[in-house]
Amino acid sequence: MAAGNVAHEKSSAVKGQATSAICSLEAFLGHPFDYIIVWGGTAGLVLAARLSENPNVHVGVLEAGQNRLGDMLVSVPALFSKLLGNPDYDWMLKTVPQMMYVRESTADYDDRATLGGDQSWSASELAPYFRKHQTLDPMETSNKDRGFM
Repeated sequence: MAAGNVAHEKSSAVKGQATSAICSLEAFLGHPFDYIIVWGGTAGLVLAARLSENPNVHVGVLEAGQNRLGDMLVSVPALFSKLLGNPDYDWMLKTVPQMMYVRESTADYDDRATLGGDQSWSASELAPYFRKHQTLDPMETSNKDRGFM
């Protein structure tokens, strides 16, 4: 495994400051983790996020592939089709067709709650669950190279 292909938890022991999610193999091996998740993927990263909600739990994630931070093909959602079938990015494994997740509008959720007579399905009631699985880690203010965003 090359240095830079290893991810670790985002909270640092140094005054709770955020650290990079990418580190060298040596740094990763030198850190005591409570859990190590191999192959992040959707489920693995959800599991890591849930486990790390406890500030006393340290979670390490090992992910295959190159460090693609700053790569426009990875950073720009509209370019995802350029990744498919490209062996530099795609493992080229075949599987059954998958679904793509796109959240509906607030009005759609509210309408469905009204039609079903159950306001627990309204957008405002579901919002905490959306926030729990959809997050944006803000860019460090010291990073002046924002051209790929």
